[in-house]
Formats: sequence, C-alpha cells, structure tokens
Amino acid sequence: MIRNLVLKMGGTLLDIFAGIALVVVVIGSLATMATAGFLAGLMGLIGGLVLVVMFFYTLYLLADIQQSVRKLADRPEP
Repeated sequence: MIRNLVLKMGGTLLDIFAGIALVVVVIGSLATMATAGFLAGLMGLIGGLVLVVMFFYTLYLLADIQQSVRKLADRPEP
C-alpha cells in the first residue's frame, strides 16, 4: 500500500527534493563566499549545481526506465 503511494507520488517527491537541494547548494555557496572567499564559494556553487543536477537526472532516468519496464510487463503477449 505505501509502496504504491510512493511510486505514484515519486515524480512529485523528486521535484520537491530537487528544489530543496538546489536551494541548499545556493545558500551554502553564498555562505562560503561570505566566510571563505568568493572563489571558494563560486567553485562550491558550480560543483554543487553540477552534482545535484546529475544526481537527480540519474534518479529521473531510473524512474523512467522503471515505468517503461512496467509498461512492457503489463502489455499482453501476442
């Protein structure tokens, strides 16, 4: 029951967590710019954004693969 709920809301949950992660990276980078220096904060911003985007891209890709496999499994055999 909970598994089906999570699978149905999976896209929405991923969107929410991706947004939160991006906000955290920006705030953390701004804090680093204020304390450790502009260049360190800029590198943290660039690196953090790349990591977050690649991580969530991989999760979206896995979710799409899972949906495609499910469609193939539910398809009637000829």
